[in-house]
Amino acid sequence: MKKTAFGVLSLVLLLGAAECSFLSTQEYKEVAFYDLSAEKNLPRITSVPVEFRSFTDGTGNGVRFLIREPGGRVRLDSYNCFSAPPAQLIRRRLVELFPAAFSDDSVKISAILNRFECDRQKGVALMAVDYQLSCNKQKKALRHQIEVKIPVFDGPGIAAALERSVILSAQRLAGEVTAFRKQCAAIKEKK
Repeated sequence: MKKTAFGVLSLVLLLGAAECSFLSTQEYKEVAFYDLSAEKNLPRITSVPVEFRSFTDGTGNGVRFLIREPGGRVRLDSYNCFSAPPAQLIRRRLVELFPAAFSDDSVKISAILNRFECDRQKGVALMAVDYQLSCNKQKKALRHQIEVKIPVFDGPGIAAALERSVILSAQRLAGEVTAFRKQCAAIKEKK
């Protein structure tokens, strides 16, 4: 009995070792992290001072890049990730670009990020965000849907296009915030 058990155990170990030698080792690929702050030579946005409040991420992507494949299938990229949830990175980038203000009369901005992904078939980065502006008890809702062409469909190319979509949204937001602030001031003067 002992010889049979020893023989079976030896056979199992031998087969296990043989199987391991036939398996190829997978090449290790390091995960690349991006923070939407690669473009350093951007001028500050010309706008009235603003106060950024809560930014909510409604995408459900987590920190991995979302790739929309032809046919509508989506996948999360395990090798290209953001260093934090995209809504936090976008808020931080906007804080860097806009002049800061913390007063009762400043324009306060909150946002919900609805889409932040890349579409392989179209070759574009997609960003959809709903902003809410408030000032002197006045409110305004804005929706930005931005598409940016991805020059090279790889991690750095996708990250650059997504960052560019944030910058384009910021530039558009600057004009809208300035116009909204003037509107609020005019309403306040009438009262």
